[in-house]
Formats: sequence, C-alpha cells, structure tokens
Amino acid sequence: MSITRTRKSQLPKTGWTVPYDGEGFDDGGIQAGSPILPRFIDNGDNTITDRVTNRQWIKQPELIIPDGLRADNIGQPKGFWVSGGPYAAGDIVTDSSDNSAWICLIANTHTNVTSFAAERTANPTYWSATASIWAVDDGSGNLIPSQDFVWSNEDTGKGATDSCKGLTKSGKSDWYLPNRFELESILDLSQVRPTINSTIFPNTRTDNYYWTSSPYAGDPGGVAWIVFFDDGGVSSNDRGGYGYVRPVRQY
Repeated sequence: MSITRTRKSQLPKTGWTVPYDGEGFDDGGIQAGSPILPRFIDNGDNTITDRVTNRQWIKQPELIIPDGLRADNIGQPKGFWVSGGPYAAGDIVTDSSDNSAWICLIANTHTNVTSFAAERTANPTYWSATASIWAVDDGSGNLIPSQDFVWSNEDTGKGATDSCKGLTKSGKSDWYLPNRFELESILDLSQVRPTINSTIFPNTRTDNYYWTSSPYAGDPGGVAWIVFFDDGGVSSNDRGGYGYVRPVRQY
C-alpha cells in the first residue's frame, strides 16, 4: 500500500491554555502550535478530520473493527456462571468471584457443584481461561469485546497492523496503524483519564495502551512504541502483547 501526503502538516498545540509558572513562559502561556480552529471536524460517519496535521482518524474504532484474535472470540457471552447452565461449546462465562473469563470447551449441564471454581476443578477439560480480550460489563457478568490486538499476527492476519490496513471506511481504503508521532499528536495534555478530547474521541480506552506502527530501535524486530491515553505516557512493548488500535489516514 502506498501512502502519499498531499497537504502540509503543522505542529498541534498540547491543549494547555493556563500558565502555571507565574510568568506565562510555560506551555500554557506560550501555547505554541497551529492556531487553526476548529482543529477537529466530526464528519458524521465515525471519522474525525484533524485540520492541523491533515489526518483523518476513526472516531470509535470499536464500532467497526471486529474482534478476531483467536478462537475464543467466537463464543457467546453468557454472564456469570450458574450451576446447571446449560452451556454449549464456545459459550463464555464469568467467574463471579474474580471476574475472570472462561470459554466452554464441551457442552454441559453440570449441577454437582456450587461454585465455578469447584466446577473447573471437577471438570477441568470442560473449561479454558480466555485471554484479556473480554471485559466485564459493569458487574453484570456480561462480557464485551475489548478490541485488544497483538502488534502483528502472521498466522491469523488479525494483528494491529492488519486490522488497520485492511479497513475500508468513508470510501477510503488507505487506512493504516499510526506511527508514534501521529498517535501522540491527538493527546490533550490538559486532560487526564483520558488524555484526549473525549468529545471528539469518545470511549477512548484508559485500561491499556494503544499500538503505534513505530518499531523500537533497541529491538525493532520484536518491540514497538505504545501510547497510553490514561496519562499521556509513551513507552515500548513486546509485539506479543495486546493493545488497542486507532486507524488513521492522510488526506
């Protein structure tokens, strides 16, 4: 895929508008960066245009990027485990004692136990722990996909890079996983948890990091840069870890 930049990008402001150094010479006083307002345009189709950096972002990636990391994503969320079920192979249940998620491997209606821990001990071949790709929804025991992706998965083609480059949205198919500087450009350092404009980018996850496409120079074949939208932190992580994605394209 070939990406061609057609317009000049500019350095965005950080979001600070109030000085805290007493003299107005800190970030909030100087407010360096592009004066273009409004910076972000909601296109009404789950995409956001950034007029400063000339980038188009997916507003809510979780609405259009399907899960598909591994087989336990095909299951049906069944809430908290209850004695007797019934459960079919592929059903996903939550252990009410610790909110861990489990997938049913063999259909069953077991009623000889009173706790899910006891059920797993008595019938260990019937259940398997899922990875952290499911999140418990407000204590109800129902599980929702958390849209975690490994950085790249050549076996399944469902890694972070693949999920973005295979996307078609708004009549465009040149979406890609942003590099580190691109993803950092939408941070709003005047906010925390999330460190982003939550009106423009609602439901940005703060419980884990977002992947970038930028390799880490210390181990470019195995580690990539990541951005945290809980506090705006930037770090690097093994590509085998699981993180979120926010596709971008140039325009």
